[in-house]
Amino acid sequence: GHSRLEQQYRLVEQQVRLTIASSNALVEEGADMLIEQHRPIVDAILAGDADAAAAAAWRHNEEEGQKLAASLRATA
Repeated sequence: GHSRLEQQYRLVEQQVRLTIASSNALVEEGADMLIEQHRPIVDAILAGDADAAAAAAWRHNEEEGQKLAASLRATA
């Protein structure tokens, strides 16, 4: 119900979805690997450890973002 946050989300939603889909397409091992990539984040959330969850999410986004950027550079 936070209207300003909703508005900002609408501005970036499609870009975020495209980035996720593009990154997922690079995972040759399939859905099982996608699940494993997110397991540390989920485990930290389930343990109630917000700091660990944030750190795991940051690491995941950084690693996968670097892979996606390298792939995009290779195709440019």
